[in-house]
Amino acid sequence: LFQRLSYFMSIEVYFYLSLYFSTFLFMYPPDSEPCMWNWMFGLVSIVLAWSLVLFQIECVSFTGLYSLMFQKVLASLVKVLLIFCFFIMAFAMAFYSSMRSSTPFSTVPYAILKTFDMTVGELEFVTYFVTADYGSFQTAVQCVFTAFVVIMPIALMNLLIGIAVGDIEGITRDAELQLLAIKVLH
Repeated sequence: LFQRLSYFMSIEVYFYLSLYFSTFLFMYPPDSEPCMWNWMFGLVSIVLAWSLVLFQIECVSFTGLYSLMFQKVLASLVKVLLIFCFFIMAFAMAFYSSMRSSTPFSTVPYAILKTFDMTVGELEFVTYFVTADYGSFQTAVQCVFTAFVVIMPIALMNLLIGIAVGDIEGITRDAELQLLAIKVLH
């Protein structure tokens, strides 16, 4: 019984189930013109299908190691981003509250997206923090921006690099054993 249930412990299974579900919703109802929702599920299906290629190339001897590395680093990234979501929300709400007159911060969803965008390096300091006028909030906005730059792009990127290096060292140490196990399973 445990062996049968262990099938559902693999992330690959959930990728396949999501692919089947999104593809079904893309094609449903048959014999009708696709609507906007159908096309959105079609886009999800395309991304999932190409992502599943990553699991398939594990079996190939010269790409298997890199596939394992990418999967491990991606899993670590998801864990770290769960923690950093709180910081993204905190800064997004601060920017939204004080900079609503700027288009990227005019709504909460846009503020969250722009804050995430700024986290990966698209800061646009002059556009939003120098030339724009926020009245009495100007100094506060610049202080929040300074804290954001120190915490998000610098700390997050250094943390991710450190985690990725640790993950890759662990994988290369146990690589042959893991690749043999994958080949046996496939």
